[in-house]
Amino acid sequence: MGFLRHFENFETLEDVKCLHYLHEPFLQTVKNFFVRSEIQAPKSISTEFSLRSCSFWKLRNIRIIENDSDNSVTEEILNILNQRTGAIDSVELDIGKQTAAIESPHRQTEYWSNILYCLRMKEVKRLTIKSSHPFHNGFSKRFLLYFSHWRGSPGTAFSRLTELVIKIQPIQLWKTFQEQFIPFIRTLKCLEKLSIQKMTMRESQENLLHSLKKALPKGCTFEFGIVIDDYSGLISASQIQSAMLHQLYFNHLTTLEILILTDTIIEARELFPYGITLQTNFPRLKELCFSTKLSRSTCFYSYNLDIIVQTYPNLTHIIIDDGPSSPDSSAKRSGAILSDQDIQLIFGYLSLLQKIDFKVNMIFVTDTGMTGIFHSVGKSISKLGLVTTSQRFGLSFSNLKYLRYLSLEGLGNRITDKTALNAFSGLQNTLQYLTLVGKHKITEAGQEYLNSEFSSTGCVVNLK
Repeated sequence: MGFLRHFENFETLEDVKCLHYLHEPFLQTVKNFFVRSEIQAPKSISTEFSLRSCSFWKLRNIRIIENDSDNSVTEEILNILNQRTGAIDSVELDIGKQTAAIESPHRQTEYWSNILYCLRMKEVKRLTIKSSHPFHNGFSKRFLLYFSHWRGSPGTAFSRLTELVIKIQPIQLWKTFQEQFIPFIRTLKCLEKLSIQKMTMRESQENLLHSLKKALPKGCTFEFGIVIDDYSGLISASQIQSAMLHQLYFNHLTTLEILILTDTIIEARELFPYGITLQTNFPRLKELCFSTKLSRSTCFYSYNLDIIVQTYPNLTHIIIDDGPSSPDSSAKRSGAILSDQDIQLIFGYLSLLQKIDFKVNMIFVTDTGMTGIFHSVGKSISKLGLVTTSQRFGLSFSNLKYLRYLSLEGLGNRITDKTALNAFSGLQNTLQYLTLVGKHKITEAGQEYLNSEFSSTGCVVNLK
């Protein structure tokens, strides 16, 4: 296995005890690898250099990031490191698109068996398994099954586990979860934190979350995230809403994903509790994601952001994915449309946001909503020019002091250079990613201004 060919799949050594992913030329990367790890480098380095010729006895933290476009080499990497490392403190595995799409049950079983065999051979204290891609049918179930089989006796790898983070989808609260995973959690007597996300909720399954909480050691931090959809109809959705009024959700719910799949939903609020039914809001909820699989002929028309911002005031991530990516803001999307008022509500209530990722119809959003500038003032600006604070009636993205990622896809022709110049001031030191897509009217001058303001700080700017 060539060192060059597989090095990009995991982090190179940042210091004596940590792997770190670097986009550097191969030879420089290898040089830093040996210097920082205090391992004696060979006199000459070639592309035939292999991981098999190294030992990593000081290595303590491993992070593997699978490439979405290539077949996984994770099993081979872990097998090699397993033979050439001592005790490992933490392992993070970010599963790529190709692995998540594995269809064969035999191959799914083989993958998890190989991965978990390597992990159990080390005294892993912190383990993270995650993916941004949905797993093929049965893949997540087999993970829970084979992971739970390593419950073992005191002194084995997972009995020393202090932190476990699982963020793969979907996790179904069915038989495997109840009969295998929960009993396995009971064996982790050293566990200090459990975070399990993207659990698909169905009616009468909320009791399993209570059972999971009871299985944890005393003092263990518990975080969970759920996926709610309308697949089973409004009666089931209503029962889940009622379940979410339990204190367990107020204290431990950190992520919420809402999937709108059918024509039965008119407004998003039909799928989550809000208003007078709540004794309090959800203070620990940090991530909220909407996703629709609808066409424009459906009756769904509102994300109810006016309710969202009051019910979940501590959000750091908000994502709306309404249909496929397209420069045409109205193509293959539902009837839900964001307005200037929605954008201003976000500025006013969700000041902790770090990520905004919208793929939604925003054809009626204007410079006024994006910048908080009086329409009359904006109209009088014939060319690029800064607007003072006194000329604003509302807020802009500048109010989101922690914003690092901003992607707006579906903008209309009411977005012009006034947005480019006045919507993002003050974010030069925090914003790392800025994308504006749609039929906007931002000119080359506006784009050059954004590039000059943000590219110098390392922010990626994309306008399409």
